[in-house]
Amino acid sequence: MTISVQSSMNHVSPKKEESTASLKDVFVELLKERGEYDTNNITWNSDDEVVVSKINHFTLHQLVLKAEELGKQISFEKNTVIKFS
Repeated sequence: MTISVQSSMNHVSPKKEESTASLKDVFVELLKERGEYDTNNITWNSDDEVVVSKINHFTLHQLVLKAEELGKQISFEKNTVIKFS
């Protein structure tokens, strides 16, 4: 049996103007600051999409706060799959 749970949420940034700063650069700098920059765990599919095999939840939270400061709109999507055999 497999149980799949999906949820999503949109967050509207209170900042009206969007910054021209690159979120990719902010993300890489944050990972370096936190000592989590490891190219073996990061795969860039494009400048707008990255796959990370492991990352600290606090680091993700910091990235969300920095994105909000830049005026970015944020969407959260979570998929949880539990398999029983």
